[in-house]
Amino acid sequence: MFGPVSVTERVWRTEQKNYLRLLPEAIGVTPRGRSQRLERVLTDFGIEHSFQHAAARVLEHYGFEMNVSAVRNATLHHAGRAEQILRTEYQEPFRVLPAVGQSYIIAQAETNDGNTHNVSLYFDISGEWANGNDSTLIKWGPKQVTHAGGTLQVHTITPASPRC
Repeated sequence: MFGPVSVTERVWRTEQKNYLRLLPEAIGVTPRGRSQRLERVLTDFGIEHSFQHAAARVLEHYGFEMNVSAVRNATLHHAGRAEQILRTEYQEPFRVLPAVGQSYIIAQAETNDGNTHNVSLYFDISGEWANGNDSTLIKWGPKQVTHAGGTLQVHTITPASPRC
């Protein structure tokens, strides 16, 4: 059922391209490409171990050999993409949160030594949160909300002059 597979394809030349490969497009693959599943395997193994060990794990788990540089390239490619996404998301100002309607910030602190600690939080919120304009004056309204786990200190904000 499993074994070596060999495919011979005809490569065509056109005036627009030096070559045209019809088979890869017809069967949905790219020459020297890898499936998303294989990319995921290479990346997962590549971040857990050395690239050489990851290549050995591919052979052990899936029964075929991958070059160490292929594991390295896939891992670094996806790590670069992840870094780019994180940089983009965290460079955006926090004011991109919805300015109209209800918005929530929930902060939770947890000790790692079992002792009780005092925690202070500071939020710099402009009037833009209250009505979409950062020059709008806002009214703060502290409120305590009791629930099954204790009491929460809640701050509400509303525009000093609500717009209609």
